[in-house]
Amino acid sequence: MRIWLNPDKLVDYRMTVQDVITALKEYNVEVSAGQFGGAPAVKGQRLNASLIVHSLLKTSEEFAEIPLRSNPDGSFVLVKDVASTELGTEFYDRQNLYNGKPTATLAIRQAAGANALNTADNIRAKMKEMSEFFPPGLKSFIRWIPLRSSRWPSTSGEDPI
Repeated sequence: MRIWLNPDKLVDYRMTVQDVITALKEYNVEVSAGQFGGAPAVKGQRLNASLIVHSLLKTSEEFAEIPLRSNPDGSFVLVKDVASTELGTEFYDRQNLYNGKPTATLAIRQAAGANALNTADNIRAKMKEMSEFFPPGLKSFIRWIPLRSSRWPSTSGEDPI
């Protein structure tokens, strides 16, 4: 998520960058809300389930609606009042090239305990399924690059789709 603060609007509302950061940390959380069937339990109680409240925000609109401050008149200053929000990349200073030409890159990390062969097969299947949405003439391929001690199941290091 990219939140582009407008310094002039922050000054107008007499707010700081830290005010925005604090509100983001408070509203984008996952917390335990307790449990069903916890101690002290009724005799014969067989169910014990933890309750987790998910309030992790996902869209730019959800982030824009985070209240930063409540005013004495009952109104609120929201993130959208001092910033614009958008989905964006983590790094803007990187360029991916293949054979000297720009590429779109997607890094996929195998989940702990997952079968490497199944993971590779699933990636190939999904790429093939999505290829119908590619523009005519677009070439796609999977390039296996081991991270750390992981080894991908490929002899050539590259699989055309």
